[in-house]
Amino acid sequence: MDQSQQTSAEQADQSAIDRNVDSFFAAFCNTGGRTPQLDELRGLFLPDAIIVKRSRESVDVMSVDAFIEPRQELLRSGALTEFSEWEQDSQTIIMDGLACRWSTYRKSGFMDGAPYGGAGRKIFSFIRTADGWKIASAIWEDED
Repeated sequence: MDQSQQTSAEQADQSAIDRNVDSFFAAFCNTGGRTPQLDELRGLFLPDAIIVKRSRESVDVMSVDAFIEPRQELLRSGALTEFSEWEQDSQTIIMDGLACRWSTYRKSGFMDGAPYGGAGRKIFSFIRTADGWKIASAIWEDED
């Protein structure tokens, strides 16, 4: 269904999920001296949400806090600078109070002074709560 066929409630849900995902990606940014806002991620997720990173070698399952802590250190320590991550493309399916978003993303910056970048995929599952749409889980893998 395209935007013109959506009801205003469906458009509002889509906009809320778009803002949530935009905020997720923006939280990591430290370009131009900006301080990453990783603490804001807690407000995007359900309290017991899980985050899963898949690679060829492993599957790492984390709580939101376990996900935030090492990234906060990396982004604030000066090891990873001028870093940003952004969504390239997405598809969102909303079914009443449940939603799923498939995203492709890119990232770039400098790791210990050397160019750093890449791309990957993320899948977000959302739940509509009394406080709005919250991420129940996020799963990602970087491209090889």
